[in-house]
This record gives sequence, C-alpha cells and structure tokens, in this order.
Amino acid sequence: MAKMDTLAALDIGTSKVVCAVAEFSHDGDLDIVARGVYHCSGLTNGVLTNVSEAGDAIDHVIAEVEKAGYGVDKAIVGITGESVTSSYSTGVVAISGDDQGITKADIDRVIKSTNQVGVPSGSEIVTVIPRGFSVDNQRGIVNPEALIGHRLEAEAYACAASSSYLRNLRGLLEGSGIGVYDKGFIPSSIASSWAVLTEDEKALGVMMVDMGLGTLDLAIYVNHEIAYSSVLGRGGSYLALDVAQFFNIPRSEAERVILEEGSASAEFLTDGSGDKAIVAQSVSNDIQVTFTRRDLANVLEAQLDEQLGWMKEQMEQASTNLRLNVSGVVLTGGTSLLMGLAQKARKVLGVPVRVAAPCYPSRLPQNLASPIYSTVVGLLLYGVANLPVQERKSKVKSKQNVFQYIADWLNKVF
Repeated sequence: MAKMDTLAALDIGTSKVVCAVAEFSHDGDLDIVARGVYHCSGLTNGVLTNVSEAGDAIDHVIAEVEKAGYGVDKAIVGITGESVTSSYSTGVVAISGDDQGITKADIDRVIKSTNQVGVPSGSEIVTVIPRGFSVDNQRGIVNPEALIGHRLEAEAYACAASSSYLRNLRGLLEGSGIGVYDKGFIPSSIASSWAVLTEDEKALGVMMVDMGLGTLDLAIYVNHEIAYSSVLGRGGSYLALDVAQFFNIPRSEAERVILEEGSASAEFLTDGSGDKAIVAQSVSNDIQVTFTRRDLANVLEAQLDEQLGWMKEQMEQASTNLRLNVSGVVLTGGTSLLMGLAQKARKVLGVPVRVAAPCYPSRLPQNLASPIYSTVVGLLLYGVANLPVQERKSKVKSKQNVFQYIADWLNKVF
C-alpha cells in the first residue's frame, strides 16, 4: 500500500506508553498501520516522576513502530493531570473593508484572540475549540466565512496546562527525538471523547469519563460541543493500593486479583460466586493470604464510591453553575472493564451508563479495540480533523479531502 498522509499519536500514561500511527491510502481509508505499547512507571497520577523510566518506555514504543516501517519524529500527544484546566473564553476583532467578507485569516485572528483570556498564572493554552461566532452581534453562527460585517466575535473552550509540566514533557519527548505538532498537546478527556462518543450522545448531553490507572479524565458535551472538563488525580491505582493494604499483599498481587476476580459490588456476585476463595502471596512472601471474592468486592466498592461520588459532584456542579444537563454517561479506560461497574455507576449517578471501546472510521486493529486504548485512538481522530495538513507527512491528500472523509464516515454511522 502506497504511503500517503501519516499521523502519529502518543499516549503517555501512568501504567503504559502507547504510540499509534495512522495512514491514508489511495482508496481513502484511514488505517492504523503501526502500534507500540510498553509498560511505564515514570508517571504518577499524571505527574512526571521518573524521566529515565518514562524516556525508556517512549524509546521502546517508537522502536516497535519503526519495526513496522514508520519513523516517528513528531506526534500529537495526550496530556492529563490536575494541572490541566479549562475555561470559556471570548475574542473579538474588527473586519476591514465593506464588501470583502470575512476571510479564513479573520477567523484565525479571532480564534487566536481568545487565547489571551482567562489563562491561569503559570499555565499556557494548549487547545482552543471554537464554540460559535457572532457577526455584528448576530449570534449562533457556525462558520462566518464570506459573511459581511465589521465586528467578528468568537466564543471558545480553552484548555490550559501548567507551563512547568509542559516544559518537562517537551524535554522528555525531545530526549527521545520526538517533536510535538503545533497545537499538538490534547487533554486526554477530549481525545477519548473523540473515540467513544456518538453524535446523538453529544447532542443530548453526555458525560464521558476515562478511568485510567492514574487519573479520571472527565468531559461533558451538550449540543454537540464540549462544555466542561475536569481531572481527578485519583485513578485505578487507588483500587490496587486499597486492596494491597487491606489484605497485606504486594501491589502486583493486588492488581492480579482485581483483574481476575474483581467486582464493583458484592451484589453482582450471584450463585455463590462471592464465596469463591482467592489465594494471594503476602508481603512477607513466606505465607499465603486467603479471602473471598465478596471480601475483595467490598474493598473495591469503598474506593469506587469515592470516585463515582466525584463524578456525581461534577455532574451537579455543571448543572447548577453552567445549566448543563447530562442524560447519560460513557465510561472508558482500563478501570471501566471492572465487572459490574456500569451497573454500579448507574445506581450512583442516576442516568444510563455504558462502557465503551474506541470506534474508528476504518477497521480498528484488534490489539487496539479495548477501552484501554481510547485515548490514543481519539488522538488520531482529533488530529486528522484539526491539525493543519502541512503538519502531517503529506504527499497527495488535502485537508479538504481529510475532512470530507471524516464527514462521510460520520454520516454513514450516525
């Protein structure tokens, strides 16, 4: 298959680093053609804590991708952690000339002007998502190009991150020979949303939560647009920590038993399955610890109650402060695979809940068809739709064709 446009995405998480490369072919398919995954312990709850270990993990995934014949010198990169913040911002520019009409350059200027509003001290804007335009106070305009007016306003949703966090992340990537696309740092909540949410869900009002090992990344969409996002630096690792401490077993043993026998609540353990004995090695390594699946579920449920309680608080705050109504919740990420979690979440949150794996316009490789990989798949989808075409390695495809491909696919699916 001849190589056309290619785009690389990099998800640097608490438990793993994932790199994926997508490529457009002559027949218009957007195929994921290379993937690399490697265990990583260089981040804790979204914070870079060991540059050497994180750098080694990046080197390993890049080497895996290179084995498939795809060199990576630039990537779109997911970011997370409690230093990632968001806010609404507005911008306004004057339009010169009476009959010229608003140009793409004017639209770029007004979007850029929104970057100057509401940036927290010590942070920098990484992502700006236009939410609508006004021309001479006429609101609700989706695309103002070619309209005639004197005053162009834009409302945008802006995401920022700590400048020190971004400097450290850039340094980490540069150490592995990887640059970042212009506007290529994307919050994980936004990326995962691109991979798992349907247009119907975004229209009606939906909350997406990516339940990773280190963080919970949350985004709320209403009327097809992102309206709120937040990060909790308390992910699935806290489940393993609680289990390890309660039963006095190593963290690795805790992760194993959760994966093999875990449940979000003891009430989902029917037909006597809650009485099943679980044997694990103790911390002292000379004795074994025995407990039941019910015991394990009770420990997990206590931590899950805290995490689901935070989600409910975010829903209520969005409703009270921003008048955002959520009609459903979509969970993704590794922790979302815990048995019974959707049912448990439905009881706590009071709305329909589903667990989602990433959806992709062409065939998704089986080794990425899991909620674990929603962020990296979403980064590719976001990058294709939003990065300037010159930012990608391009020989034939134009930006217009890229957008048309995505639009055609969305029309077929939704």
